[in-house]
Amino acid sequence: MHHEQQRFRTYPETPESFPIEAAIFDLDGLLVDTEELWFETCQRVLSEYGVRMQEKHRIELMGRGKLSSFFVERFGVQDSLKSISEKIWGTFLNLAEAGLKPMPGAVKSVKLLSSRLELGVASSAHTNYVEMVINQLGVKKHFKALIGGDQVEKAKPAPDVFLKTAALLRVDPKHCVVLEDSPNGLAAAKAANMFCLAVPNRYLQDGDFSQADLQIPSLESLDFETLQLLVDSRIKN
Repeated sequence: MHHEQQRFRTYPETPESFPIEAAIFDLDGLLVDTEELWFETCQRVLSEYGVRMQEKHRIELMGRGKLSSFFVERFGVQDSLKSISEKIWGTFLNLAEAGLKPMPGAVKSVKLLSSRLELGVASSAHTNYVEMVINQLGVKKHFKALIGGDQVEKAKPAPDVFLKTAALLRVDPKHCVVLEDSPNGLAAAKAANMFCLAVPNRYLQDGDFSQADLQIPSLESLDFETLQLLVDSRIKN
């Protein structure tokens, strides 16, 4: 144990052997358990437009931003983007009134990584929502950047939200590790040329995470040794 602690205590002085300087977290399904709330939100809103959303559509929604545009393009909803967005946001807030539940290991992993890395959140959701959730989890002080999908032109799977977060953290993308629970988010991270640690949520266990540098079952098992394994995996491949 002493050997491991010593190795990680000294890595900032040897960046060539440990190139990760920042960790960028996704939000929904990774830090907070809201995927079911979002799915129900989408079902309710689409039903108002006469569209029946089915279970098979779930994977299309996870990790995706610009939901109002997606509703128009994918389901043919005829309404203004502003009106659709207001309905989505209002419905979700009503469902979330009972409180949001952190994912297992979420708070612990944030506190641990913040002791040595710059931290940011890069979500497809609106920045106001990101700030609300991070405040509710009680971990805002550990993050130096909170970026929502409204701050970038293109949503995941485009890399925009990750690149903007890295820029605000003042860390080169190649020195960032992204923690993601969805294939859409993974694709965005790889497009940004970042390390990616996949932590699939329970709805996406069968998703394609083959591009990830490493995959773990939950944030409960995340530590600096895990990140070392991720770096070693990238080097070997």
